[in-house]
Amino acid sequence: MIELLLTLAKTTAAITLVVLAVSQIYRPWSAEPNSAVLRQFRLPLWARLRLHSLWLLGATILVGLAASPQIEIGLLPLVIVGAGTVAIAALPVRYTITAEGIYVGRTPLRRWTQFAGLSARNGWIFLQPVAGSSGLLVRSPGGENGDALLAELRGLVRRSYKGESSRASHADVALAAEGAAEGSVA
Repeated sequence: MIELLLTLAKTTAAITLVVLAVSQIYRPWSAEPNSAVLRQFRLPLWARLRLHSLWLLGATILVGLAASPQIEIGLLPLVIVGAGTVAIAALPVRYTITAEGIYVGRTPLRRWTQFAGLSARNGWIFLQPVAGSSGLLVRSPGGENGDALLAELRGLVRRSYKGESSRASHADVALAAEGAAEGSVA
């Protein structure tokens, strides 16, 4: 009886890890963007792996524990974690930028007013949070597109505090980077 409960607990833990990982980018009950989409782009595979690094670390620890002779994980939880790892890496992640905020995959809207500024380093743009919110890491497409995205995000965050976020348009995409150095804060 105890062995059955332990197997059930291990399997439940593995399923919970997979569900939590998928919920970072996909929540079926989240609404689609209801305003004009200014920009939309997909993350490459290695950027998706970095986005899910905490989940992948948990999966690695679980597999490492399974290799230990003192701990018996069982085959079913390992299969679930393995399938979850492949699925999470295969699921496409898309950033959708609107005048009101940003969507990561199919998750709730993160409004521009939730961010105080941004900094850019090594191909990533970090939207810095205001008090009581959480930050967001956005993968920059690089090159001229990356500079345009940085300028666009900087403008959207700035205008949100002036009450002008509803006036953002496709003209934001045409902005050149304002000469901000890498790592600077808006």
